[in-house]
Amino acid sequence: ALQERGISNFTYLPGVEKIMEPAIPDTRNSSYTLTAYVNNSGNDSEGVLFSIGGRFAGLSLYVKDRHLIFDYNLFGMKHFVITSQDEVPEGEATLGFEFKKTGRWTGEGTLFINRKEVGSGDITYTVPGRYSFEEGLEVGKDPQTPVSDDYQSPFEYNGDLEKVVMTVAND
Repeated sequence: ALQERGISNFTYLPGVEKIMEPAIPDTRNSSYTLTAYVNNSGNDSEGVLFSIGGRFAGLSLYVKDRHLIFDYNLFGMKHFVITSQDEVPEGEATLGFEFKKTGRWTGEGTLFINRKEVGSGDITYTVPGRYSFEEGLEVGKDPQTPVSDDYQSPFEYNGDLEKVVMTVAND
């Protein structure tokens, strides 16, 4: 895995599509953060910022109805959904999610807008294996099957997405 070689920070640009496991950072049973750098020209910007997997298992960080949302899809049986209390502002913003491991295969998720905590929730069980053999990591869209029941693929982000930075802890 990439982390075994000492690599823990990853920067992805818009349009990155279908990077398959195991060529992506291993988030299984690890703490990690996602930070999207955006510039919303209007309050109608929405879509997927970052996703891994699809309808059978995966995760998605997206904006819908002016709110930042994280959906962790556990094998299509349960969705752990965290929605920001605050709206995503117009203009430049950093939109983030942090998963903090609290036990084996479990943790707490927190959403951030401009480094301010805007929502949190428990993720009581995480996927112990691959998210998908067919769907990979995508930036700015979720082009195959949707991770979340809240949108239809590809749900391409229509604001200005500069990059997404992922940091994975070695815990």
